[in-house]
Amino acid sequence: MQAFLTDEPAPRLPPELERVIFEFAALSRRSSIPSLMLTAWRVKNWVEPILWKVVFMTSPAHQVRQIHGFPSMPVESFIHAISTKPLSFFSTSVRHLFLQSYLEVPTVAFIFAACDRLTHLYYTPFDRDAPAHLMALDSLHHLQQLTFFIMDLFPREIDFMRPMFRNLTHLEMLDTPNYLRLERLALPPRLTHIAFHPGSVTQYTTVLTWLRSDTQLVCILFLLGGPISRSRLTETPVVLDDDRFLFMGQTGDRADWLRVVAGKGYWVLAEAFISAKRTGRLDRSLRGLDQHGPLAQQLLSL
Repeated sequence: MQAFLTDEPAPRLPPELERVIFEFAALSRRSSIPSLMLTAWRVKNWVEPILWKVVFMTSPAHQVRQIHGFPSMPVESFIHAISTKPLSFFSTSVRHLFLQSYLEVPTVAFIFAACDRLTHLYYTPFDRDAPAHLMALDSLHHLQQLTFFIMDLFPREIDFMRPMFRNLTHLEMLDTPNYLRLERLALPPRLTHIAFHPGSVTQYTTVLTWLRSDTQLVCILFLLGGPISRSRLTETPVVLDDDRFLFMGQTGDRADWLRVVAGKGYWVLAEAFISAKRTGRLDRSLRGLDQHGPLAQQLLSL
C-alpha cells in the first residue's frame, strides 16, 4: 500500500481542459480574475487578457464602480498599464473600449496605438479638436462597432469616406444635427446596422426618408431616452411596411453600451424582434405590440 501511495503519480487535468475551466471561470465572473491570476503563471497568462478585453473608462466626474460586471478604470491607471506591459499585450487583448474623458489628443493617440485592434468603441472626446481626433481614429483599422456624437468629430458635415468607417458594421450616432444629410453621402461599405437618437418628429421623418431605399442596411434603430409607451409610439411616424425600422427606449448610455458588449444589448434584441416580425410571430399593428410576450415587452421597456 505504501508503494502505491508513493510511486503512483498524482492525477492531473490535461492543460487544454484546465485552461478551458479557468477561462470559463474568468468570463463568468470578471471580478474574480485578479484572484485567479495568483494561482499560477500559466493561469495568469490565460486569464489576464480576458481582464483587459473590455476597458471601461470615464472622466472622474462620471466614474462609477461597476456596471454589468465591468469595473470602471481611471484613465491614469490604464496609461500606466500600457507603459509597463509589452507593446503587443494590449493589441492582442483589448477589443472593447469605452472612452469618455477629457483627454488631450496625444494621450488618445497613445491609447489607440496600444489598442490598435479595437473592434468596439464608444468615444466622446469633449475638447472638440475634431481634425486631430479624426486622425487618431483613422488609425483603428479593425473597428466594427462605433458609438459617438457627430458634432464632436464632424462639426459641419460627416465624411463616411474616412478610414475609421471602412470596416464598420454597426454605427450608433448619439446626436442628429440639422446639417446631417445622409442621402448625399455614401454610407460605410460594410455597414448593416445603424442607430439614431433623433430629437424631434421631423428628424424621425427625415431619417426614414433617407434610409428607406438603402438595401444594404438590415437594422435601423431609433433609440429614445427612457421607456417607450404605446401612446408615445403611436404619435411617431413609423413605417409599418419596413421590418428594419424599430423604436427602442434606453436606460443610460454607459449601461446600454456594456449590454451590447455582453451580448445582451439592443442590437441582439432588435435582430430577434425583426426576425419575429418576418416569421409572423408579431402583429405589425402598434396597438397590439405589447400583447406579444416578453420580446415585445422588452422592446417597449428596455
